[in-house]
Amino acid sequence: MKKLLLSLLMLSSTTLWAEKYALLVGVHDVRGENVLYTDMDLQIMSRLLKKAGFKITSLKGKNASLKKVRAKFKKFYGLSSKDTFLFYYTGHGARMYGVNPNEPIDNFFVMNNAYFTNGNTIGGGVLTDNEYSMHLHKIKAQKISIVDACHSATIYKDLSSKKFVKSIHPKGGDSIFNRANSIRNFQSYLPKNLINISASKDSQQAENSPIGSIFTVALDNLIRNNPNISFKRLERKLRQEIKPTALSIALKIKHKYPAYAGLEGKFTPVITTAPQSLKSMLVKDIFVKPKIKLPMKLEPIPSLARVVTANPKHQLTIKTSDDKKSYAFKTPIKLYIFSKTKKGYLYIFEEKKESFTFLDQQDLEDCRNVNNEKFCTVDNIWASKPFGKSVIYALITKKPLEIESKQINKERLKIDKIDGVLLELNVTEK
Repeated sequence: MKKLLLSLLMLSSTTLWAEKYALLVGVHDVRGENVLYTDMDLQIMSRLLKKAGFKITSLKGKNASLKKVRAKFKKFYGLSSKDTFLFYYTGHGARMYGVNPNEPIDNFFVMNNAYFTNGNTIGGGVLTDNEYSMHLHKIKAQKISIVDACHSATIYKDLSSKKFVKSIHPKGGDSIFNRANSIRNFQSYLPKNLINISASKDSQQAENSPIGSIFTVALDNLIRNNPNISFKRLERKLRQEIKPTALSIALKIKHKYPAYAGLEGKFTPVITTAPQSLKSMLVKDIFVKPKIKLPMKLEPIPSLARVVTANPKHQLTIKTSDDKKSYAFKTPIKLYIFSKTKKGYLYIFEEKKESFTFLDQQDLEDCRNVNNEKFCTVDNIWASKPFGKSVIYALITKKPLEIESKQINKERLKIDKIDGVLLELNVTEK
């Protein structure tokens, strides 16, 4: 039997299982500058994103050159608007005068092959803010930009007023380069569908350590421990956690690395979004997979289906918002779920051959109270190929489950005290 594939639109309130891609760049060594421990940052971010289902491309050392970064960006131009693209940079940055005639100042990431020819001139290996905004513009996916560098609040282009960003100090001590060699001019674009998370305000310096940069360590801890908060709340918590994280790391490494005993955490992370409404989205919708604990006893899916349909006392009702059972290709589908049970955990699956595809989870306490029942909605689901029928299951458990992958083999699926219903849908070509 053909199945219906339900694709989830990323960066929405119920986004979970669309395609996710990440490009991670770490630049640890620029001649004349302090060597940074960016490899630790890359490890921390890679671990976090892998658990969230991202397909990761990582560039560091000699591979973090401007040429290779540009080539990698181009590989993501073909992503659809339903996909998610995340760019993470950890390293040095700078600003310069006189590169583009229409702008007095350009901000940039320092790539591996950057070099100084004298006290005020930098050559090669520079990814300017204009070029960065161009790459973001050409990538149609929903975007997350994370920058762990000094003065990094506005390295993206035009989401807020133009400001100086990301300074490093060339030979001679001046933090602004008067001119640059081998820098191409790019038109500036206004990024759309973007969440930008930067380590510090434009006037501040972020801090690095041998066990990870303060910002990256704090961000990782908060995401893992607070997946249900919005990005607006994440910004507030990040600002509160920078100094304690810096002091904790300093205490931990001061004997082995005495030079880092003076870490202070005197910088302020900034989160900016376009549109502004993305700031209210939950962190878990991007960075965290729902944790579901597989029960001890397995019941095969066909048997489960019979139990659900044969039980007249089920606590759940599932329907489409428009009461349709058939949808044309690329049509959005919205589900309504009513639960007589007030406390517990709701899970939405789709049956696909020998496994379930996990679509959504909700705590019933977070759903609305309607006519003495809990009313939950699942939207931004889209009908797509292959055409034909699919079985959608709504299940409820007393305890939270743990799902470690998008596909769950039915022979591993063990659910304690299930109550559930199913819904058959059909998708057509037109």
